[in-house]
Amino acid sequence: AYLALTEQAPLRLLYVGPGNPYLQQVLRLFPHVQLSTAPRWDEGAVHGADTFDLVIFDRVAAPALKQGNFILINTVSPSVPLDLHGRTQNPRVALPLAKHALTAGLSLGDLRISEALRLRALGQGVVLARDGADNPLLYVLEQGKLRLVLVAFDLMASDLPLRIAFPILVHNLL
Repeated sequence: AYLALTEQAPLRLLYVGPGNPYLQQVLRLFPHVQLSTAPRWDEGAVHGADTFDLVIFDRVAAPALKQGNFILINTVSPSVPLDLHGRTQNPRVALPLAKHALTAGLSLGDLRISEALRLRALGQGVVLARDGADNPLLYVLEQGKLRLVLVAFDLMASDLPLRIAFPILVHNLL
């Protein structure tokens, strides 16, 4: 038997959105996460993204993003190379998921989503999960100093937070 202790620096995370009890609950599992919240993005009030290691935009308009670490949930930034074409109803995840560090250990085969953004990837970025109509559901962009993950659906309108895949996905993201 052994015990491994690691000195992990705190992760300063800003959640911008109306609130998500599932996400806040799973973030409590990570003792190194220092969570701050804001109902909307206000550059002056939160001193910009430079103050935080990770910013999550959940169901709120995201600004143009040039550098930093971001998670977009059910929203798109104008600086992300994705084309928004409305919404799609009841998309089903097409298998297999792309091989990536973020999809390690994930099983999303029978995930139920009531509504998702209808997107088209424009060049850069990697689509990790897509629906049967080839719309990205989980998308990653690493471009210079910008690292971004987009979840193209509202977590509250899916059964993802009720699955074991949810804490695994959040762990992989962090």
